[in-house]
Amino acid sequence: MRRAGLIALVLAWMVMACTSASSGGGTGGGAPSSGSGTTAQAPADTSKPQRVMVMATRVEPKTIAARGLGQNTGVALYLTKRVFNADLALLDDQGTPRPYLADSLPQLNTDTWKVNADGTMETNYHLRPNLVWHDGQPLTADDFVFAFQVYARQDLGTANSPPINLIQD
Repeated sequence: MRRAGLIALVLAWMVMACTSASSGGGTGGGAPSSGSGTTAQAPADTSKPQRVMVMATRVEPKTIAARGLGQNTGVALYLTKRVFNADLALLDDQGTPRPYLADSLPQLNTDTWKVNADGTMETNYHLRPNLVWHDGQPLTADDFVFAFQVYARQDLGTANSPPINLIQD
């Protein structure tokens, strides 16, 4: 019964997220609606129709960062993580990692995953071709380098937690 309710909520969320503002899917003015979701206005570009996404969650997420600083759990973390952050790999129904943004996953003792004599490792991911951001700009390895540099900052509180604290560069 609980699963059916969750499925209904997800389906309703998907329909609301795909409905354009002009067809009643949003609040029209871009203001939050009754505190249960968020809305965002598209830039003032009139060549594209304005779109509004409304998200409803049972709890307030502490952060939209992929590394939730240990503050988000369950559906709140999963929903915001998947909406605002994409992964190189995702787990399938059996918990097996599958490539998502990566073309393939690193394989031990290949050019993608090498273990050095001192115990350190070198792992290389190759991105799928033609990946783009929401605005059409290409997604590149530099974007992942930037994310690592942000998460490795001591003042953000994630630099001392795995796997960030295990990555040299």
